[in-house]
Amino acid sequence: MLRTSCMRLAGLVLISLAMSRGGFAQLYGLSTSAPGTVYRLNPTTGAATKVVDLTGESFTSLVGFDALNGTLYASDVSIANPSQFRFGSVDLATGAFTVLNSQLNSANWLGLAGNDNDNILYAWDGDRGQFVSVQPDGTATVFGPVQTTTFSGLAYDRNNDVLYAAEYGNPEGDRLCRIDTTTGAVTGVGLIGFALDFRVGLTFDPDFLDGGRLYMEFGNNLYSLSTTGGAASLIGPSGIVLTQFQSLDGLAFIASPIPEPGNVMLGSAWTSATATIATIAAIARHRRERIRD
Repeated sequence: MLRTSCMRLAGLVLISLAMSRGGFAQLYGLSTSAPGTVYRLNPTTGAATKVVDLTGESFTSLVGFDALNGTLYASDVSIANPSQFRFGSVDLATGAFTVLNSQLNSANWLGLAGNDNDNILYAWDGDRGQFVSVQPDGTATVFGPVQTTTFSGLAYDRNNDVLYAAEYGNPEGDRLCRIDTTTGAVTGVGLIGFALDFRVGLTFDPDFLDGGRLYMEFGNNLYSLSTTGGAASLIGPSGIVLTQFQSLDGLAFIASPIPEPGNVMLGSAWTSATATIATIAAIARHRRERIRD
């Protein structure tokens, strides 16, 4: 009886710590529409729930979208008609869009990925055919050669420091790729399994189980992608009613904070759990010894 109670308590400790680690982490999407709309996505079913419409813009088109250390950023947001596409931050509470740069005068930053480790974002500039690094203040720098293929959707795995991109238009099949953030070199991971276009959203959940999970939104459906083979697995539809010229093509994950040195709750969660369970076991042994005495 005592042993069973201790095991149940130990299990509750692990569950509680896991929930505290990623309990507020959320998956979001941004639509191509007028106005652009932020949705919260259920990572288990793919179902989308409206959160807020963007303000300070006229429409969004083939957006890039991701979070960097808790702040949401978006690209290809038009602030006027005729189009003036901009990169900026998004206030999730109010929908306010704050312009940070003019995308190096490009109209097609078709993907964004936030690297929490180095506090920097990456974008794919479809007009130039090159990748771009972007500081939180909007300072942008092109890196790497002009690519011979096209990408749409970027995601950064902070657990392993890997930048992913969805490549489309490849004669051998559309695939998941890794991008070297210094040289821009492209390495294929594997075929996704079906044809893509420029309306792809990617993001990475670093808190999923023990290795993280790569998500893709395409065709109004949420998928998970294999980071070892590239293959897509359907999670489910968003359920959003979209017109011919609308799409849910931006995807962002606001993850739990990167543990600071000495942060017991996050940085040493597993150590704390192990110590707690060891204490429970010691108490149980002590009680058994007293009973025998």
